[in-house]
Amino acid sequence: MLVAALLCALCCGLLAASARAGYSEDRCSWRGSGLTQEPGSVGQLTLDCTEGAIEWLYPAGALRLTLGGSDPGTRPSIVCLRPTRPFAGAQVFAERMAGNLELLLAEGQGLAGGRCMRWGPRERRALFLQATPHRDISRRVAAFQFELHEDQRAEMSPQAQGFGVDGE
Repeated sequence: MLVAALLCALCCGLLAASARAGYSEDRCSWRGSGLTQEPGSVGQLTLDCTEGAIEWLYPAGALRLTLGGSDPGTRPSIVCLRPTRPFAGAQVFAERMAGNLELLLAEGQGLAGGRCMRWGPRERRALFLQATPHRDISRRVAAFQFELHEDQRAEMSPQAQGFGVDGE
């Protein structure tokens, strides 16, 4: 009986540790692998900062990433993404109102393939990363940096300061 209880406690501890695995200490960045993800599943991530990085090795399934915490706020915001290496194995979409998706990064984009987009007030700041299917098992990495800014000038088109990318 004691052995069963110890085994149960060990399993619960391992599950809790794996849920936190991949996050940076400040919860601004995440690094993980699709090799540990169930096929067809959607992993849920929340990064609490306005800037950070994502590195998804061997992308599989999908990830939903909420940026800057769970409160969408009342002001428009701008997110800018820039690949940190040749982008492979996934596509990144911005979630829009009514569940619509807008493509921000596509597989095969080089380092100059950054992009910015604007979310409206009260619109949830979430990205959807979807793995692209491949038959071979070669190494693929979907890695990018992000910056989230409050849009001070809602009437002007966004520009990514420091990213050298124009928003659309």
